[in-house]
Amino acid sequence: IPNPKMSRSLERLIGIDREIRRGYYPSVEKLCELFEVKERTIYEDIRKLKENFGLTIEYDRFHEGYTLKDPSKTLPSFDLTEGEMAGLALSSNFLSEQASFLKADIDSGIDKVKNRVSESVEHSVREIDREIQYLPVPLPAVKRKIFTEIRKAIKNKKRLRLKYFAASKNITTERKVEPYRILQNQGMWYLLAYCTLRNDLRLFAIHRILEMTLLEAEPFEIKNDLDIESWLTKTFQIERKEKEWKVRIIFSREAAPYIIERDWKNGTKVTAHDDGKCTLLLTTLSLEEVKRWVMYYGSN
Repeated sequence: IPNPKMSRSLERLIGIDREIRRGYYPSVEKLCELFEVKERTIYEDIRKLKENFGLTIEYDRFHEGYTLKDPSKTLPSFDLTEGEMAGLALSSNFLSEQASFLKADIDSGIDKVKNRVSESVEHSVREIDREIQYLPVPLPAVKRKIFTEIRKAIKNKKRLRLKYFAASKNITTERKVEPYRILQNQGMWYLLAYCTLRNDLRLFAIHRILEMTLLEAEPFEIKNDLDIESWLTKTFQIERKEKEWKVRIIFSREAAPYIIERDWKNGTKVTAHDDGKCTLLLTTLSLEEVKRWVMYYGSN
């Protein structure tokens, strides 16, 4: 289990080292203001940097701040493999588009990694950014505050009061929910929650939550008769209605390669035929969702 205090202490040591290396002779007062800690904490951090890591930190009386006698001595860095760096860079770019409301957090995390890796690894990140580019698609905007509050409610098992716009009915309703999961499908973010109004599991598109209140005084326990994993695996993509449908779709020779190459989940099966066609067999709880998807292939 990560130790938050240890994490903050390490982050502060790295930050103090970075500030001194900039050559601006930061004082204890300046470092206290920057890292929001007391003087004794800064003095202890500087002692650790000198004794535990061998950094040659000295106080310059003329400039009234700290400097490095030997800048070649540095904090230990770590290197990542090319594959790890590619995964990190791609994940950062992908999430910055798919979860733009978290971009500031993503960029902050990447910057912290860059401060700990060697220059050659940081150079590799820049190379990967030039080699691989994510092409975005227009997505509804999600409010960072609402997303963060939902995560908090799920973690602490607290109810939420929602003011929600239902696009299918073009109406706005208010209801209390017990939040269970955040789901993502094709760039869209959803809240899976138990709706006390409908007495059942419901999906709420997070971008359609107009207002939300975290009900700190209303804790809940997940109901024993709810099989969330089973609920999720029975969907074709994300939607779920009351009735279960068995669907069989035949695709032409022109469309078949695009169907066969996919890695289908949840029991969906593809059968290739000698004439080049293929058949897709699936189970869905939303026939409308399948209709919208299959119309993409038009006459095929």
